[in-house]
Amino acid sequence: MNVVDRVFRMGIGRWFGAASLLAASFVVAGESQAQLGLHSRGGFLAVNDLRGDYTAAGVGLRGTGGSGTITISDIPQGAVVKEGILYWNLLLNESQLPADTRITFNGHALHGEALGANSSPCQAIERSVTCSVDVTPWVTGNGTYAITNVPDSGSVNVAPVCEGCTLVVVYSHLDSIDRDIVFFYGAERVTGPPNCTQSFFTRFNVSNPVVSGKVTCVVADGDPALTETIDFSGTFLGTNPFDGSDSPGIGYWDTDTFDVTSALFPGQTTVVQTICQGQTNPDCFVHVANELSVSSTLPAVDVVSDLLTPTVSPGGQLSIRFTVTNNTATEQPILVTMNAYDAFGRLLGNAFTNRPGGLRAGRRVQGTFRARLPNSVRARLHNIPIYLVTTVTRASDGARIDDDYSIVYVTP
Repeated sequence: MNVVDRVFRMGIGRWFGAASLLAASFVVAGESQAQLGLHSRGGFLAVNDLRGDYTAAGVGLRGTGGSGTITISDIPQGAVVKEGILYWNLLLNESQLPADTRITFNGHALHGEALGANSSPCQAIERSVTCSVDVTPWVTGNGTYAITNVPDSGSVNVAPVCEGCTLVVVYSHLDSIDRDIVFFYGAERVTGPPNCTQSFFTRFNVSNPVVSGKVTCVVADGDPALTETIDFSGTFLGTNPFDGSDSPGIGYWDTDTFDVTSALFPGQTTVVQTICQGQTNPDCFVHVANELSVSSTLPAVDVVSDLLTPTVSPGGQLSIRFTVTNNTATEQPILVTMNAYDAFGRLLGNAFTNRPGGLRAGRRVQGTFRARLPNSVRARLHNIPIYLVTTVTRASDGARIDDDYSIVYVTP
C-alpha cells in the first residue's frame, strides 16, 4: 500500500497541550512607513503557490453608518477556502487616533489591525488609516457576507468615515492550474508630490507558456469625475479605472481586477505596477491593497492540503485532507510530514511523520489526518491562527519538494 494512501489518526495533544501561543503585536505605521508592503501575518509572508487562485469583492460604506454586504460569487465548485482577509479604510481626525478597528463580519464581532496611516486624500478629515482582519474561519465559499459596526458617522463630512471594505479569498482546487499569489497592503496616499505609487511584486515564477495572470487593486476615494492611470510592467491598463464603482454605486471605493496575462513573459519573477494621478483633473486617492496571481509551474511532486474543519473547539475533531501528485515519469520515494507553527512562524511541534514509500509515476493519492483537540487547550488560543504545514520531501535525502498550508482556529 502506498505510504500516503491511507488515513492517519494520530494524537496531537502533546504539542497542542504544551504550546504557548502568543498574539502578534501590531503597530500603526507613520506616514514615512505608509508605502505598500508585502502582506504578512507574523512570520508568514502571504506568497502562496497552490492549485487554485484568489477572488476579491468589495462594498462602498461612506455615509452608511458602517454597514453593507459583500458578495463572493466566482469560487469554483469543489474548491476549498484557504484564507480570507478583510480590508477597510477609515478617515479620522488626529484626536481619533489610534484607530478604532472594530468590525462585525457576518455576525462575528472582531477587532482588526491598523496596517498604515497617511494624510487624508484631499478631504477635510485629517487622516486615512487602512485596517485588516483575518476572517478565514467564517468564509465558507460563495455567498453574501454582512459587514456591520464599522466606525462611520453616517455623514461623509463627519469623522469617522469608512470609505469601504473588501474581502479577498484564497482557495484551492485540485483541478486548477498551479498559481503563485502575492498580497500587498498599505495606506499609500496619491496626491502629488509624489503623484504615483508603485507595487514591486516578487517571489513568483511565471509558467511557460503563460496561461493566466491577474491583478486586483483596492482603492479608497476614487472619484469618477477625476482621473488616474495604471501601468503594469509597461502595459497600460486604463485611464480613470478607480471611479467608486463598488456597490452601492459611486461610493468612492474600488475593488478592480485586471487581466494581465499578455503583460507577463515565461520565467518572469518580478514586476512593477505603477498607479498615478492623471495629467488632467488629477484624482486624490489611497492605495489600500494589491493582489497578483500568475500561472506557475507545478512542482515535480505536488501537495495540496485542505482543512476540512476551519474552526475547532477543545475536544472537537480536527480534520485535514492532503493530496499528493507525482507529475514525473518515474516512481518517487517520498516522505510526508505535517508541522504546526504559530503566527510568528515558530515551530510548535510535529503532528505526524510518514514512513517513506514510493509514489508511482502520474499517480495522485489522498490521505486524511484526524485528531481530537485536547480539552486542556486554553481559552486564550481563541481566534489565534495556527498554521499546519504539510510538506513532501525526498525520502532519500530529506530535500523539500513541495509544501502547502492550512490555518486552524480554536474557538470557545
